[in-house]
Amino acid sequence: MRKDKVLISNEDGEVWINYYPEKDWWVVHSSINSWSLAKYKEYLRLFGNILNQLKLEGITSLYAIPREPSDKKWEELFGFKQIGWLNETYPVMRLEYGD
Repeated sequence: MRKDKVLISNEDGEVWINYYPEKDWWVVHSSINSWSLAKYKEYLRLFGNILNQLKLEGITSLYAIPREPSDKKWEELFGFKQIGWLNETYPVMRLEYGD
């Protein structure tokens, strides 16, 4: 999978976004290797910093297309809300933070 913009890459995991011009969507992807409550709090702090940086770059909404129910729950922990379906199979989730 192409990674248009890597946001975090360390021993705990990686977060990146891809731009899909046909939809005008920035879609966030993640691969997390380590999970705990303390790590979650750190991820929230890092994600807030990422959103601030993306906002400065003019990116004011992100999308996620979780493949598994556990992935959807993960996205919800970071404020994503379901707005529809992709191919009637996968939930489409959006996080708006730009105004």
